[in-house]
Amino acid sequence: MSVAVDPTLVPQTSLGSRAGRLAWGMVWLLLYRPSPRPCHAWRAMLLRAFGAKAGAQCHFYPGSKVWAPWNLRCEDRVTLADGAEIYNPSLIHFGSHAIVSQGAYVCGATHLYNEPEFRMVSRPMKIGAYAWICARAIVGPGVNVGEGAVLGLGSVASKDLEAFGVYVGSPARKVKERDRSAIPEESNTKIKTADPSIYMGLREQALQFRLRNFDQNAVHAVLMDWFVGSGTATTVAIADGTASVYLSNGGGFIGGSQTNLAIREAAAQAIKLATSLEPAFTATGPTGLPKPGEVFFYLTTNAGIFVAKAAEDKLRAGTDKLTNLGNAMQAIITAYQMGVAQ
Repeated sequence: MSVAVDPTLVPQTSLGSRAGRLAWGMVWLLLYRPSPRPCHAWRAMLLRAFGAKAGAQCHFYPGSKVWAPWNLRCEDRVTLADGAEIYNPSLIHFGSHAIVSQGAYVCGATHLYNEPEFRMVSRPMKIGAYAWICARAIVGPGVNVGEGAVLGLGSVASKDLEAFGVYVGSPARKVKERDRSAIPEESNTKIKTADPSIYMGLREQALQFRLRNFDQNAVHAVLMDWFVGSGTATTVAIADGTASVYLSNGGGFIGGSQTNLAIREAAAQAIKLATSLEPAFTATGPTGLPKPGEVFFYLTTNAGIFVAKAAEDKLRAGTDKLTNLGNAMQAIITAYQMGVAQ
């Protein structure tokens, strides 16, 4: 007699991740947590030993917690105060001088509660330079915080926060603008140096790319655009197994699928799902960029470019018909991140 396995008991992360977190938990308990408060360099060294990337003069206080150091990226002078917790199954990037105050929580994952498996879904997140997450505040899954933004005491951010906005409440709402003079001029200059024409050129090239000897209606490429902090991120999957990730404020990933099977498999799955969802797409001409809270999907065939749009909160909740495609495109990012962490 066979016994049904409770689907909620299936591990949500890889064996390597679980082993890494077990080892990190021991190091945190024995070497990180008991260390004297002034020993920020010591704690930064411990995080780096487990794969974190941390710039100069970061202040990681002994009571702070990081779930997966290998998914942590910090520029110079980032602060994690006592009681601050970073839950990061996917990559979380902190810009220079970002602060997470006492008891604040940055949540990098949620679960598909309408599925019996209760699958975990995580997405990369970015906390911009000079952003301040005040004490007891919560940044929800997939939420990006713009440069210089402030999330007030005990507030809960469920949607992206605009650069230099001051937000309070649950859910957080914008109440005023932060004075930009509060941030050094050299930082403002640094933030604005990315050339948007490079991003738009790469994105347009992906939209116009066609593989040879394909059927008229076969899907050549899938793109997903969504608003991230103060810019746009684009994930690309090509039917030949290649993929890319472009960021309008600079950076991303290009290529790598030749040596990374996980990227090829994620791209192939995205193409397969997009093909099955093709009736949900409509033909489009010029392709615009999404606003905060919007996610645009594009697929290309020999017949042209087709678009479908979704609300980001519905994708997170798993209630939109494009949810599985969104998860597949996020899997491409995860595959890149895992390749960087190895």
